[in-house]
Amino acid sequence: MHNQLVSDHVKRVPWLLIFGLFALLAALIGVMQGPVHVSAQDVLRALLHPHSDRTNTIIVTAIREPRVLCAGLVGAALSVSGVIVQAVFKNPMADPGIIGVSAGGAMGAVIALALSLAVLQPLWLPAAAFLGAGVAVVIVYTLATKSGRTSLIGVLLAGMVVSSMLDAGVSLILSFSNNDQMRSIVFWLMGSFNGDGWTQVRIVIVPVVFGIAVAFTLTRELDLLQLGEENAHSSGVRVEFTKRLMLALVALMTGASVAVSGTIAFVGLIVPHMVRSLVGPSHRLVLPGSALLGAGLLIVADTVGRSLISNFEINVGIITSFLGGPFFLYLLMRTKLL
Repeated sequence: MHNQLVSDHVKRVPWLLIFGLFALLAALIGVMQGPVHVSAQDVLRALLHPHSDRTNTIIVTAIREPRVLCAGLVGAALSVSGVIVQAVFKNPMADPGIIGVSAGGAMGAVIALALSLAVLQPLWLPAAAFLGAGVAVVIVYTLATKSGRTSLIGVLLAGMVVSSMLDAGVSLILSFSNNDQMRSIVFWLMGSFNGDGWTQVRIVIVPVVFGIAVAFTLTRELDLLQLGEENAHSSGVRVEFTKRLMLALVALMTGASVAVSGTIAFVGLIVPHMVRSLVGPSHRLVLPGSALLGAGLLIVADTVGRSLISNFEINVGIITSFLGGPFFLYLLMRTKLL
C-alpha cells in the first residue's frame, strides 16, 4: 500500500514541471505583449545586451519586466495563502480575505488616496495598505483568541465582522471624496499592476518569498491539520502555535500583495482546487504547484487585460472576478450547498 502511494505521488510530480513551464511561458508572453509588441528575440537581446536598442530595453526592463514579476509574485502569494487557509479551516470555500487582511489593506490604501498622500510620496500607498492589513489581522486575532487558544470559528466570524466594518468605512470615505480621488480609489480597489515598477517588486518580493519558503517547511503540519486538530496534536504538531504561524504567513503574503496590486479576488480560491485535482491532496505537491500555477495565471490575466482592447486596459481584478464567479458557483453546486 505504501509503495503504491509513493508511486502515485511520483507520477504526479511532472505536473510541477508543467506548471513551471507555464509560468515561464506566461512571463515571456507578458513581457512581449502590450501596446508595442516586442518579439522574443528582442526581449532576450534587451535582457542580455541592454545597450543594443534603448527603446526596447526601456520597454522590457523598466516597464514590463517589473510588472510581470509583481503579477507572478502576487499570484503565487495569493494561491499559497489560499492553500493554507483552506487546510487550516478545512473549508474548500476559504479565501485569503477571510481573515480581514484584504479589507484592512484596502482601508489603509483608501485613506492614503483620500488624503492625497500618494501624490506627495508614491511609497505612502503600499505602506498604508500594508499597515492597514496588519492592523486588521491583529484585531481579528485578538478577538478570536481567548485564554491562549485561537478559535478558527472565532477567526472566521471576527474576520467577517471586521471586513464588513472596513468595507463600510471605505464606502464612507468614497462618499466624501472628490471626483479625482474617487476615480483613484475605485481604480485601486479593482486591482491592477498598472504603473508597478521595481519599487513595487522590492516591496513585495521579501514578504512573499519568505512566506512561501516557511510554508514549504510546514507541509506535514498542513496534511495533519486536515485530519483534525486532535489527530495533529497526537502526531506531535503544536497545534496552537502552528495555526497562528500559518495565519500570520497568510496575513504577511496577502498584505504585501494588496499593497502593490489592490484587491484581487478569487485567485486564492481557484488555483488550489485546480492543483489538487491534478496532483492530489498532498501539500508537498499542492503548495509548489499552486505557487507556480498562480503566478502563471495572474500574469496571463494581467496580459489579457492590457492586450485585449487596443489603447485600453481592463483591470486584472475584473478578469479574475469574471473567472472566479462561475468557478465559485460550480464549487457550491458540487458541494450541494446550492
